Amino acid sequence: MSQKRSRTVIALLIGLAIGSSRGATAQHFPTNDPVIERIWEEGMTDRSQAGALAQALMDSIGPRLTASRGHEAAIDWLLSLYQRWSVPARKRNTGRGSAGGGSTPTSI
Repeated sequence: MSQKRSRTVIALLIGLAIGSSRGATAQHFPTNDPVIERIWEEGMTDRSQAGALAQALMDSIGPRLTASRGHEAAIDWLLSLYQRWSVPARKRNTGRGSAGGGSTPTSI
């Protein structure tokens, strides 16, 4: 191995060692704010619903162009989800959309 290549390999290994040692400090939670900690716990633990919600929107419902069948299906799905979560919501016609009208779920 040439001397130039050896220096490159050594520099790369030193960079990896420094980079991996900094990862341990990134695990420290930066705040003692209980609200921030609860938000983090909700999103970063097994309680997170982000994956299931994303799967439903992207794989099951699909594209949601305004006033399309996909848009209406997404609204109906969201309203049923809100109902299960006890979030009051209703569908109302906003008078907007490419097909002369569109419904938008509105949280009350």
